[in-house]
Parts: sequence; C-alpha cells; structure tokens
Amino acid sequence: MSSRPPSTQSQYSQHSRRDLESAGSNYSDGNVAFHNVQPRDRKTRRDTTSKETLEKSRLQNRRECHFKYTNLGKITEPQKGSLGFCSDSDRFQTDYSGAEFLQRQGSIHERKAMLDAKRAALIEREEARWQQIETAQASEREKWDRIRDEGARNRTNVNSVPYNPVTLRYNDNAAGDELQKSDDLVRWRAAQRAKQLHDRSNSGFNPITGSHATEIVVPSLPGN
Repeated sequence: MSSRPPSTQSQYSQHSRRDLESAGSNYSDGNVAFHNVQPRDRKTRRDTTSKETLEKSRLQNRRECHFKYTNLGKITEPQKGSLGFCSDSDRFQTDYSGAEFLQRQGSIHERKAMLDAKRAALIEREEARWQQIETAQASEREKWDRIRDEGARNRTNVNSVPYNPVTLRYNDNAAGDELQKSDDLVRWRAAQRAKQLHDRSNSGFNPITGSHATEIVVPSLPGN
C-alpha cells in the first residue's frame, strides 16, 4: 500500500514528464516535495573524483574581475581538413592479414640476419685460423733460411777445434797455429809447476836408490 494519498496519486498521474521539467527541478503537491535530479553518467561520476577535472571545471565556471574563460577545444589535435589531420583509420593498422604478413616477414628477416651474422663470424674465424697458419709457415721458412745462411747445421760433422784427431796434427791455418801456441803454453806452465814441486819436495836425490834424482827439463817459452 502506498503512503501517498489517493488525491496526490491522481494528481501526479495527470502531470507529464514535460510539465515536471518545465515546472522546475522541485515539485510539491502540498504534502511531499520531489527533487528531480538528472542521472549522471560514468564519465561525470569519474570526473568528480579527479582533482584535475575539478580544478578545470572551477576555472571554467569562474567569472571574476577581468578573467573570462574561453574554451579552446583540443588544441593538441589538428582539425579535420588541416595539413596535420589524420583519421584513425589511417593512423592505426586495420589490415590484420597485412599485419600478420609483416610479422612473418619480420621473423624471416630476423632469422636471415642471424644466419648472415653467424656465417660472417664463421668466415672471420676461418680467415683468422688460416692467417695464423700462414704466419707460422712463414716463420718456419724464415727459420730454415736463416739456418741455411748461417750453416749451423752444416757444422755437425766438423771438428770444434782446428785439430785433426786422426793425423794428430794441427790444421794449416791461423786457427791451427793459435791452438798450437795455446797448447804449448799450457805444457810450459805444467812443466814449470812440476819443476817447482820437484825442487821443493826433495834434496836432489832419490831416497830409495840413493842416486841423484832425474832433473825435469822445462821447454822454452812458446813464442820466444
């Protein structure tokens, strides 16, 4: 059961929605007052919680002194017909098959680029390996050329001194004469030491036989 009197219900039914809107947002039948409120959409309800939107609305509704708000619209978006205007159909990709084709082509190009990079790396590594081999071979050739020029390996069967161990004779050259002179000096020094030891270790006779000891003959100094 409604709490509104029957007279009020009949009177309310006689008024149309247009009459109520023309009468104003407040309507009273003498007993109960009605306050008609326009329903707010989702954007309006969201804007009421936004501080930025609230400040913009206050600035827009302000009328003080010399200030007058002028709505410039969307200044960051070019107007239709201008040089900078571009429709959404042109700005966004609407060809899904074309987008899928471009994606496949991108995958193919990416794989091809990866294979090309891998191939280039293998070629570079192979070139470096062959360069190392050629450098080693060149170094080996230089080594054997130097050995051949110096003749170090040819002296394997050559005497280290200018003396023939078969004939027991010195070579007939300056090196042989120098070696002979050095050997004669060694023999002379050995004879000198032997004579000094002999003279200082006995009295000039053999204590076993009682005869005179044999004198040690010292050769002449080489070069004199």
